[in-house]
Amino acid sequence: MTKRGNWSDLSSLIDDEMLDTFGIIGTPEDTVDEIRRRFADVATRIGMTVPDGATVQRWRPVFDRLR
Repeated sequence: MTKRGNWSDLSSLIDDEMLDTFGIIGTPEDTVDEIRRRFADVATRIGMTVPDGATVQRWRPVFDRLR
């Protein structure tokens, strides 16, 4: 669908349940506990997308909690 440019049609196929299954939604602080719940026993590394312009002061506590 994306190759045909049908982005609006694609969004109708993904409901909230599917989004919650594949993604963790919330503030960075709120997501730490869910990341640990889902992945602590199966992953030694995870990747996170940090927004452009993110500050060390904002994100350091999040990463410290994940360690």
